[in-house]
Amino acid sequence: MFISALEQYWNFNTFRDGQLEAIEALASGRDTFVMFPTGGGKSLCYQVPAVVLDGCCLVVSPLIALMKDQVDALLGKGIPAGFIHSGLSRQQVVNEMECLISGSYKLLYVAPERLQSQEFKGYLRNAKISFLAVDEAHCISQWGFDFRPGYRNIRIIREIHPNIPVMALTASATPRVKADIIASLGLRKPFEIQKSFARPNLSYRVDYKENKIGAMIGELQKSSGTALIYVRNRRLTLQIAEQVRQAGFTCQAYHAGMSHLERINIQKGWMDGEYRVVVATNAFGMGIDKSNVRLVMHYMIPDSLESYYQEAGRAGRDGKESSCVLFYREEDAQVSRKGVNAQYPGVAFINMMYESLANYLQIPVGSGEGVTYEFELNAFAQRYSYPAIQVFHALNNLEKLGYIKMSEAVHIPSRVFFKLSGTELYAFQVRYFYYDALLKALLRSYGGIMTAPVRIQENKIAELIGVPKAEVVHSLKQLDDIGVLNYTPSTDKPTITFLRSRPQEISDPERLLEFNRERNLERMEKLIAYAEAEQCRMQNICSYFGEELEQSCGTCDICMLRKRIEAGGGNFGTVAQRLENLLKQGPVAFSELAERLEASPDMTREVIRWYEAEGKVRFGKDQIIYWN
Repeated sequence: MFISALEQYWNFNTFRDGQLEAIEALASGRDTFVMFPTGGGKSLCYQVPAVVLDGCCLVVSPLIALMKDQVDALLGKGIPAGFIHSGLSRQQVVNEMECLISGSYKLLYVAPERLQSQEFKGYLRNAKISFLAVDEAHCISQWGFDFRPGYRNIRIIREIHPNIPVMALTASATPRVKADIIASLGLRKPFEIQKSFARPNLSYRVDYKENKIGAMIGELQKSSGTALIYVRNRRLTLQIAEQVRQAGFTCQAYHAGMSHLERINIQKGWMDGEYRVVVATNAFGMGIDKSNVRLVMHYMIPDSLESYYQEAGRAGRDGKESSCVLFYREEDAQVSRKGVNAQYPGVAFINMMYESLANYLQIPVGSGEGVTYEFELNAFAQRYSYPAIQVFHALNNLEKLGYIKMSEAVHIPSRVFFKLSGTELYAFQVRYFYYDALLKALLRSYGGIMTAPVRIQENKIAELIGVPKAEVVHSLKQLDDIGVLNYTPSTDKPTITFLRSRPQEISDPERLLEFNRERNLERMEKLIAYAEAEQCRMQNICSYFGEELEQSCGTCDICMLRKRIEAGGGNFGTVAQRLENLLKQGPVAFSELAERLEASPDMTREVIRWYEAEGKVRFGKDQIIYWN
């Protein structure tokens, strides 16, 4: 029956390695733990059984953008699905929950913070839930790289529906995080399936060149297919994108500070091949499934090996050979350590920020729990003359402490779902002729609208019936109010939700903030160690995630160096060491090197070429070679 679901909705009839085993375990009623690498097909593991099993699958997911992409794809396949996010009004949330209770949905996506709502839990008790899927499950662990306090509320669902199975899914979790996920979710003797973290088609490399941008342009010139360049801040996306364009490549910058329309157009242009390169912060790439990415470069080290593995893993999803290059200089380590410390501005500043935020949104003490507000960070920072980056870090800490939830600006199309049966709707049209043209336009334009929510465009409906768009919106809201249909208007505003009522003062967060700071520094040190290690890159990554590879990858920079040494019968390594010792004493003319190293000219050139590629030597005037 699972194959038939694939054929009907996904247009193929073959599962990837591990998917069917996970699906069958879940369908048999077993809790299931799924750890597949980026691009490994995790979503299908819960979407297929959700379509087949009786009831609705409740999916806990951390980001609105991820929810939107998943729901859009499901609706495009004719699978009824919805999601509840912080941008919805209370009535819209109620409407979504009524669709769940009526059996209209096969999947409902919710943010973990929603589980704190007593109203939501009340509706959940009356819903027929087939099973619970916890996406990005590493967010439940304080040892994970993207801890979300709201994930700790997930066990509430098991208390309400104790007999449903639970599927936890993640792309990256260390053994400690994996154990924490299983314990925190209360998984009962789970069926565990884990793919290898090794990606044989990916070649990992650390590049030590001083001129990073020049080296990146060189990589683009050598490669084919599309490319991603990840940077740590918005300013660099613009600077590097301009230099890449000047080198002759179609390229765009991408960061979260852009308007929704700008980001959509850039993402579409890259997906369609209009742009070969995107220079982006880590806001780009989540949930994007582009198969022909041949090159992923990091201008500077990200904040953890988990982040690096996921971002680099966006290369080569089609199984073809692709390259992942991390640019690194020794000073990057110190800059990154300072960056981690800057993310924790201190308890006094965080308290001041919380008070300013509550005043800005006009929330009195003892109020605000569960209320969502449109929120522009830059406007808030300007109002109180705070540096925007400090505001961001303070708000991020408030989110980690469980006081607020920030949501990025994501365009959510309008959706409509009829609550009345066909007979009831006909009777309504006869009695209230004013709405007849609008209702007919909806029924004729959107197939399936009587059985599941569909995305609509109010301006097109307005053109069909010859009235202003505002009148269509007003009528749809009226029809929603009187219970004829469920209307969720579109939105594209960033929001902030207060998860607790405003207290007089934030209670003693020092210990948790210090724990978070030390944990992030520990993860950063692991990534620095990766950059500086002399171990096979693939073995290093796999070891971090608790997997020991017997064979080295043979394609990373470390493995290629070993091959050169072996091909030279050991002479390469000997000559390389002599060169290092010699140049550390002072610069030497290239013409003198072969004799002083007691090596052939060919071997001398090979060693110099290697060290230059690694950024450890440089040529000055008159072919004088210096040790960096």
